[in-house]
Amino acid sequence: MDRICKLCQELAPLVRKSHIIPDFMYGGLRDAKGRMLFNRAGNDNVKGSYPIQSSFFDKYILCYQCESKLSKLERYAAGVLYGGLNPEKNPIQFSNPIPNDDFVSIFVRGFDYVKLKLFFLSILWRAHISINPFFREVILEDIVEFELRQMVAKDEAGNFDKYPVTVYGLRWDAERLLRVIAEPNVIKNERVESVSFLINGFLYQIGVVPSVEKTNPELYLSPLKDLEIRVIQPPLTKRLFISYLKG
Repeated sequence: MDRICKLCQELAPLVRKSHIIPDFMYGGLRDAKGRMLFNRAGNDNVKGSYPIQSSFFDKYILCYQCESKLSKLERYAAGVLYGGLNPEKNPIQFSNPIPNDDFVSIFVRGFDYVKLKLFFLSILWRAHISINPFFREVILEDIVEFELRQMVAKDEAGNFDKYPVTVYGLRWDAERLLRVIAEPNVIKNERVESVSFLINGFLYQIGVVPSVEKTNPELYLSPLKDLEIRVIQPPLTKRLFISYLKG
C-alpha cells in the first residue's frame, strides 16, 4: 500500500526500514554478539555504558527514491570521514598548526561541500522525524523541519553558516577514540539552538538558529576551505564526555 514519503511528500511505496543513523558510523562499536555500546544521558562515564541489540531505524518513512538519495549521501560521507575515496583526490592531512596539548587538528581537503553538508542535515532531519525514543529530545520548530526537508530534497546545502556543521574527534586514551554512542545533546532556551551527536569517537554539532556568539566559526564545514577536525585529547575528552551526558 502506498503512503506519503516524509521527505518528498509524494504518495509512493515506502521502504520497510530506514536507518536514522547510518550503519557505517557504528564501525567498531559492536561486540562479539553484534550489540552496540550505548550510554544514556545521566551516566557520567564509559563504565555506565551498556550494549543494545540493534541500530536506530524507523519503519515506512521514505520512498525508494528518497532512500536511494540518502544512501548516496551516506556512501559519500563514509568515504570522506572513514576513508575509501581516491586518496589522490581526497587526501587527509594530519597536522597541529598551533601547539596545543588539548587537541590535534586533522584537515580534510577535496571534499564535495554540498554532499557532505546535506548528509549531516539529513541526520538532523531524520532525528527530528523519528519516533525512536533515542531521539526524543530532538524536537525542532515546524519551519526548521520544513527548511531542512526542502534543502535535503532539493540538494540545496545553503551557506556555510546556515545550519553550520562542526566535527570533533574525541580521543579517550592513547590507543582509542571514545567508542560509544550517546543520546543527542540538545541545547535550547526558548527554542532549540543546536543539536550534537556523539557517535563512535566523533562529535557532530549542528547549529539550528543563528547566534550572535558563534562557537568556533573557523571550524564550520565550508566550501571555501579544508575541513578542520579537532581531535580532543585526554583528559579533556573525559571532562567533555561527562558534560555532554549531563546536558
